[in-house]
Amino acid sequence: MRGLFKAHFPLDDTAWIETLFTRVSALFEGKHASYQACDTVYHDFQHTCEVSVALVRLIDGSLRDPNPWSLRAADFRHAVTAALFHDIGYLKERGDGEGTGAKFTSIHVARGAQMAGPLLKEMNLDDEGIESVQRMIQWTAVNVDFAALPYRDLIERYFGGALGTADLLGQMAAPSYPQRLHGLFDEFFEAARHNGTKPMFPTLGDLFRGSRGFYIHYAMPVLENAYRGVFHDYVNHFPDEQNQYILRTEANLEEIDRLAREMMLAAT
Repeated sequence: MRGLFKAHFPLDDTAWIETLFTRVSALFEGKHASYQACDTVYHDFQHTCEVSVALVRLIDGSLRDPNPWSLRAADFRHAVTAALFHDIGYLKERGDGEGTGAKFTSIHVARGAQMAGPLLKEMNLDDEGIESVQRMIQWTAVNVDFAALPYRDLIERYFGGALGTADLLGQMAAPSYPQRLHGLFDEFFEAARHNGTKPMFPTLGDLFRGSRGFYIHYAMPVLENAYRGVFHDYVNHFPDEQNQYILRTEANLEEIDRLAREMMLAAT
């Protein structure tokens, strides 16, 4: 991450990156006075890091485009901050002994954006930066009216779409994604129980069988339309000019389909 930042902003210091990662890591480990350690098995610090790396690679690809965005170092910093903070809405407050942070699934984006304000104040980010981060976080929401989401200008809208893209593809392309779906199922199930609603996927097998449909019917339309196709810029990042995030996601879906078939056979 430091190398990619320095490649595009050679005159800017990179110390903020390590400081930011250290502070957010401590937050997830429960070292903040107001919040417990992260106890969600899927939306954890590993997921946060995967999304952050995916975002920086995408920004790099966008900046390598023949007609790149005119981005400031501060914009880059705010976007990385938003990536690292995008799922803090799953963290429970001190004294909350009910279940895990998965109970916040339906509100974690709005909750996290609100929580980010005072936390970023503690990190001495200025008000403009805090508000930018809070707006970007909202672009990681699912099943929302994207046309109603806030942004300061077209640059910030790009970053919102880039963060949303990194959130979707960063997890779906991760090598451990098929195995980690068990944890995602547990989170969905707890959230439904907490809200008194029916689970989106009643069984683990339903989640596995529904993964390809989610990708085709939700993720890809959102990537192309709401996020304005910025995922295509990944080809500029990778030396082979292949969109490795799409290729790895499709490979994971093949593995998930295989596991789903095994589950069905085992159930007969």
